[in-house]
Amino acid sequence: MRASVQGVLREALIAACLTGLMILLSLGSWRATLIIAVSIPLSMITLIIDNIGLPVSGIKTSRVRSKPASRNATSRAIC
Repeated sequence: MRASVQGVLREALIAACLTGLMILLSLGSWRATLIIAVSIPLSMITLIIDNIGLPVSGIKTSRVRSKPASRNATSRAIC
């Protein structure tokens, strides 16, 4: 288990380095590369925090689905 986690982390680091290199070659700006290199992991961390249900910035997203419309309301809308 530990070896597989280390392997995933190693591959993620290699992917991040290659992505940063490609962005640098494409944009030609260290500043733009740094902004993008920071924003991608930050958005992933925020996504993970949101998916496990922790509040982000004091806002708790709701996972409650709305109730389906009653049958009478649906049949009236169709007619």
